[in-house]
Amino acid sequence: MRGRRAGRGRPGPVSPRRLPRVLVVVLLLATLSQISLQLARPLVSYRLLAVHASGTAIGLVAAAFAVTPMVLALRMGALADRGWSVRLLVGGCSVMLLADAGLAVGTAPAQLAVGSAALGLGQQAVMIGMQALLAQQRDDLHDASFGWFTAAISLGQVLGPLLGGLTLTVRDGAGLAATRDGLIVAAGCAAVALAVAVATPGRRRAAPQSAPPARTSAWPLLRLTGVVPGLLVSLTVLSCTDLLSVYLPVLGEHLGVGPAAVGALLAIRAGTSMVTRLLTAPLLRRFSRATLLAATAALAAGCAAAMPFTPSVPVLGLLMVGAGLGLGLGQPLTMTWIVRLVPASARGTALALRITGNRLGQVTVPAVAGGLAGLAGAAPVFWLMGALLAASAVAAGRAGDALGPVRRPDSAGAPTPGG
Repeated sequence: MRGRRAGRGRPGPVSPRRLPRVLVVVLLLATLSQISLQLARPLVSYRLLAVHASGTAIGLVAAAFAVTPMVLALRMGALADRGWSVRLLVGGCSVMLLADAGLAVGTAPAQLAVGSAALGLGQQAVMIGMQALLAQQRDDLHDASFGWFTAAISLGQVLGPLLGGLTLTVRDGAGLAATRDGLIVAAGCAAVALAVAVATPGRRRAAPQSAPPARTSAWPLLRLTGVVPGLLVSLTVLSCTDLLSVYLPVLGEHLGVGPAAVGALLAIRAGTSMVTRLLTAPLLRRFSRATLLAATAALAAGCAAAMPFTPSVPVLGLLMVGAGLGLGLGQPLTMTWIVRLVPASARGTALALRITGNRLGQVTVPAVAGGLAGLAGAAPVFWLMGALLAASAVAAGRAGDALGPVRRPDSAGAPTPGG
């Protein structure tokens, strides 16, 4: 690896036997918080279907998940840069717990929208806190650490839908009572995550610095070469992953696919993404970042666009495998790239900027999808996903070297804080 740490020798892969302690805690927290989240979000869709909400209402509730977090992301990133990462973890898990409890008793679309907004706020605080802790590690650990981190997220995305489908199967339906039980389970997972966050050791202060960190504006970071294409790729991949969780139950209702099968399909997608993310570092030794992002986004685009054409669960399973392969690498690759591009004192802000872009996509894309679903059903939502992912593949390919091995600017080349 080139740069300041070249003297340490060529970095090797991070094996499970020598994972840094903070990474172990983050992996556990990521898995638990994602189980809670991925339990809750499809259940909210089923809850809306149970009260005969329209496709537009489902899209607006999905968009509410990202509105408040989008406004507060940069402020949370600044807090992470000032050493508040663990406090963000504790506060975020607490809000997720309260949100899941509120969703379990809410029935009206407006109530579920408020609960979804709170859930998004809590989940964002947890994500920024975890990513900031990982960003404080040595540069040569970032690719492997973010690969393991996003694999843990995928593990939660496997277990969450499976638990949700199991809950609905046990209750023999997807009505208000069954979805309430599932959301109570989601709240329980958030409570365990809160206990882990409270017990997080040793990272309650910022990394040692010669002076207190100055507040960094997002605008200088956006001017760094390649940042905007990278943010667009991240935004598109996450928004389309989100739409799969929200609209696969709706498509399943249309195609005659039951809740248990929908849960299994979502788990297949997440499991495939998890395997892909565990291979992040080895893949980067063979292919460039731009090539991986372009190829995987193109694969996901084709699979998403094909889903409305078949009611066959096995064929949908194969398409979900392709979608999982395609969507898996977008998050770890863009996380590492952005972290290594910016000054160390602005890493929390840069990660929050990336999350702000993601949230912007999670507001606008579901709103557009909801309009399409209200007019023509669930199928156009999947074609929208295909179009967005295809555009993302083109953007990643054109970014070229900007998404390849990147170099974090030194203090002389760093953007001026607050400039």
